Amino acid sequence: MATTSLSSILRTKYTRSDASSNQVIPVEENLEKGRLWVFSEGNMMGGKFTPCICWVAPGTGTAVIEIWGPGGSSALACCCGWGLPGNAGAYSKKTVAVTSATAVRACIGLSCGNANTVCYRGRSEPTMVCICCVGGAATHQCMCAEGGFGGLSRCATSGASSYCCAVAEGYCTTNIGSAGCGIVCNLSTASIGAIGSAVSRAQAYGGDTNCQGMFSCVLYAQCAHYMSCQAIVTIAVPAGYITENGANIAYGTEDDNGTSTHNGQGLAQFLTGLNAAGKQPHHGGFKSHCMGAARRGCGCQENNGCGNWLPIGTGGLGVFTCNDVRDHGSRGGMGALRIRFYN
Repeated sequence: MATTSLSSILRTKYTRSDASSNQVIPVEENLEKGRLWVFSEGNMMGGKFTPCICWVAPGTGTAVIEIWGPGGSSALACCCGWGLPGNAGAYSKKTVAVTSATAVRACIGLSCGNANTVCYRGRSEPTMVCICCVGGAATHQCMCAEGGFGGLSRCATSGASSYCCAVAEGYCTTNIGSAGCGIVCNLSTASIGAIGSAVSRAQAYGGDTNCQGMFSCVLYAQCAHYMSCQAIVTIAVPAGYITENGANIAYGTEDDNGTSTHNGQGLAQFLTGLNAAGKQPHHGGFKSHCMGAARRGCGCQENNGCGNWLPIGTGGLGVFTCNDVRDHGSRGGMGALRIRFYN
């Protein structure tokens, strides 16, 4: 009876022979079909991709177009107080028939980089796409993924707890235990004074699939007005690249730890959770000192507040300050465009 070794079975299943080159070529069965183009802004100050993307289809086939709106940025705080993280951007996906006459024109949204703005930076820009001559016909289709709302920050040097201050501002809250403790989400049904409107979830339009942006939250577990090491932050990650419907990554805060992040809070913890969420670990935290800062990265101030540290569409990390120490907040992840073409 003939026998076959396991290695020969695996070699037959996962490789193919190329007669022209006389080579055995590995075959991957879990790769996406076709060719891929990705556009996203990675600069701190620039906006090179925002006004000028024009992708032309290489031939007749199918294009899968995905867009993400940028995440909301959290805002500078200059004294003891509280601050909310930004919300995730929206996500839209569309599959269209294309020819060499089809063009995709896009403006990729930037998250708010005005890191010297106190209290509220604003809402991040949308990512917008126009698909021209779909299938070779003289028709146009549009897609839009809105950017997320930024996170508000407030000074609160004494008196009411951070949770109670957020309740007074009109945010969606859930009391837990004592009167000054609970969950605050970056969401509201009434207008927030410093923002000038209600805080809603980012919307997406024009795709076969349209997903709202997730919202971020903070659990204030200590009922005092300032206790940065007694909070749990949940950061919203947009739909479309970890799971179909988005993700939430929670981490506990630390008090004045220079190895945690660029601003002293959250980034190392967030990246650790992100590794687990994506099941593709690549790095943990990192130490960041600059401009003579003794322990925290606060010496970097606005430079780090406008840096592009987060994945696309992710809400900016919330601020946590102590007296006479600034926290510049965190810029939300940028918007992006992803196009996959196959015949």
